[in-house]
Amino acid sequence: MYLPKAFGTFLKKKNHIFRQSAYLQWGVSEKSIGSFLLLNPGSASHDAVRDLQDGESVFAQVSLDPTMKQVVKLVEAFYHLEPLNGRIHLYNLFTLQNPKDSEAIAYNEYLGGRGMVLPSDMQVPVSELKKNPWICIGWGVNNKSTYTFLKQLKSHWLEQIELAGIPSFGKKNQNGDYYHVCPLLMTKKHAMVEELRHLYVQNVNPQDLSDIIEFTVAATRPNLYLGPFTSYYHENEGWAVSRDNPERVIESFSQLRIRKNYKLRAYQYTAGGNGNSAVWAIPHDRELPSPEECMYSDEHSLEHPKPDFAYDHFMKAVDGDYSPLSYLQAAIAYHEIGEFGALWHGCYWSAGDILPIDEAEYRVANSVVDYLYTLGDWNEFKTIPPSLRPVFFYENERPTVVFYTKNDVGMVKLSRYTHTFEKDSYVQKVECEDLAFAGLGVIF
Repeated sequence: MYLPKAFGTFLKKKNHIFRQSAYLQWGVSEKSIGSFLLLNPGSASHDAVRDLQDGESVFAQVSLDPTMKQVVKLVEAFYHLEPLNGRIHLYNLFTLQNPKDSEAIAYNEYLGGRGMVLPSDMQVPVSELKKNPWICIGWGVNNKSTYTFLKQLKSHWLEQIELAGIPSFGKKNQNGDYYHVCPLLMTKKHAMVEELRHLYVQNVNPQDLSDIIEFTVAATRPNLYLGPFTSYYHENEGWAVSRDNPERVIESFSQLRIRKNYKLRAYQYTAGGNGNSAVWAIPHDRELPSPEECMYSDEHSLEHPKPDFAYDHFMKAVDGDYSPLSYLQAAIAYHEIGEFGALWHGCYWSAGDILPIDEAEYRVANSVVDYLYTLGDWNEFKTIPPSLRPVFFYENERPTVVFYTKNDVGMVKLSRYTHTFEKDSYVQKVECEDLAFAGLGVIF
């Protein structure tokens, strides 16, 4: 996912700064991926803006203010299954820059009440609005009877949006006004992300619900019992051909099986109570040679033996019914095999939990964030997952599985795993992104 940059065009007039336009940029595309209609520009600025003389204007990259940072989280929540590449346009009811709402509104009322500015001066053309796939309204609920010009601005903007014919949404209060997208309290910021994500799906992308298959965490567990499993550890340290069979991992999942003419075998490494392994897919009529006979691969931090007849990806030996559940099982099996034979410092995946840990607690939680805070005292979330349950969907015609974990090794981490599969195969590319931290965890 691209990290956004913020840009704006600023004008200085009578010792006041007016931000005439602004957008957030992901990647390089100039195409609009959405827009927001807010009250007025906040504190985002640049040295070049502060150096402006009266009547001068400048286009500059600016630092992200708190509202912009909240907008970033909202956009990532709206497009949580898609890479971002494009612009989010930030519109305002009026362009005077001032982080203090009451002061900004009062001055704007002064200008509007004396005819020094008109509603049409504050709007963008309908033709520009039409370029946006949607607009999220969050101008706040300031609604004093004396704010007559502000009411005119709101009315004119709503007329423009209707003429543009683009989907619009926002959280409304009982008077029909729209709450600001960036509440002051952190807990309310998280809740706003979830509420606006739900409104986005309802009003802009309802198919987002039907195209995703959601599982309970129970579906991630092996569901076939193969009897007691005995691990064998070699007395001599170093590499050896493992006496354990990694195929048991695949065979413990109901929708998976070992592909015809393939098999899985492993090398085991032990040293000072630590352990690791290298699992390979090989032809069914071959056996692993001794480690000393093998070439060595530098694919991992620890050099490991690899026969010249082994395939590059161990999941090449895995077959199944290619159902959504089978892809979820293959994603879990990938990690289980990756930690096959791991001991002590070699363990990481097995020390974590796939979320939600307790389905009953998750169902009664008021929000995703509320549930997460039952698991740890998290710092600021990089993004708010719309749901913590494992999901399956197709992205660019490729089967994709996403799930979240909490792992306490080193630092307590909330992580998102994305598994993207090759077509008609369980070979997969895996990405892990840490979303939040909750202090020190377990040190082995």
